[in-house]
Amino acid sequence: MTTIQISPDETALFKDFDEGTSVQVRVNVPGAEAAAYQKGKTVKVVYKDKEATGKIVSDPLEINTDSEDGYKIFSLIVEKN
Repeated sequence: MTTIQISPDETALFKDFDEGTSVQVRVNVPGAEAAAYQKGKTVKVVYKDKEATGKIVSDPLEINTDSEDGYKIFSLIVEKN
């Protein structure tokens, strides 16, 4: 299962997610792992010492298209399972 790490500064984002609201997140992933972030995939969402299972409900939107380090930044909508 793929992990999405939420920044410790994003308290409200994790609270909304944990209460069942769909949230938008950005993930920075190696290009070879991009397939793990497709719509319908189950993910583990981690915030500080808390974690919950969620599902990607949007098609990944690639934010950067000219990365030289091989990483891609995707914007995703995730909802709690």
